[in-house]
Amino acid sequence: MGAPLLLATEFRCSSEVVGEFNDPYSSGLSERLGLRYDLSLLFGRGTRESEVPTVTGVSERRKPARRPTRDEPVPLNFVMAPSFHSSTLLALLLNNHPDISCLGDTLPHRRLFPNQRCGCLQRVRDCPFWQEVSRGLDADRFLESDHMIPAYPQVVKNWRVNPYLARGLAASSLALGPWVWNVAPRASREFLDTFLRFSEIVCELQGTRIFVNNVKSFTSLLSLRSLLGERAEIRILHLIRDPRGYYFSEKK
Repeated sequence: MGAPLLLATEFRCSSEVVGEFNDPYSSGLSERLGLRYDLSLLFGRGTRESEVPTVTGVSERRKPARRPTRDEPVPLNFVMAPSFHSSTLLALLLNNHPDISCLGDTLPHRRLFPNQRCGCLQRVRDCPFWQEVSRGLDADRFLESDHMIPAYPQVVKNWRVNPYLARGLAASSLALGPWVWNVAPRASREFLDTFLRFSEIVCELQGTRIFVNNVKSFTSLLSLRSLLGERAEIRILHLIRDPRGYYFSEKK
């Protein structure tokens, strides 16, 4: 299996996708979604311009997303699906929209794919977009994390054990209350602040307003929901695929 694709490319379409999509044969995706796209744009620039042409041909300056204040709701847009369910293709289509940032598998992986490439064809360590993101987040402090930044709170340093601890704390917090995170106050606070800053930086660099998380981690979603409480405004894009489509995709 190759490294998951990370998208920092310019790629535009005519429609926004929300809700649930059932792909029975993994073909004709664009027709089912009502999307028109040009593959020649796939290997575009590493950052998209904040000035984009409107339907009238006049440039319009879009204000990137800002971090919500302490009392405002926090939008959480997640793609949820198992592997080989066309989530990377969906990310391409979403990232095509001038107001949306969706970065393929979202987070560069340190441990499994140290030489992972961006959609601009450069390795992550050489890509100007990802290097700017890394600098903005001071990502070198997370060298023991699986990803560039933690996908969920780093409760312990053991990467095999940590996902189970984080998931257990998140589930317990939802059942008992946010006080459960007092067990790991620094890790939970650092994860939440870093995630919010990450989506903010991506939208700033790409001149977009909406960030869609395609890391496909239920633990990450549970952790954010439990830490934000009622402020979490969750929207999930759930991908369902016919087993035959999954089989042929996994065999590639």
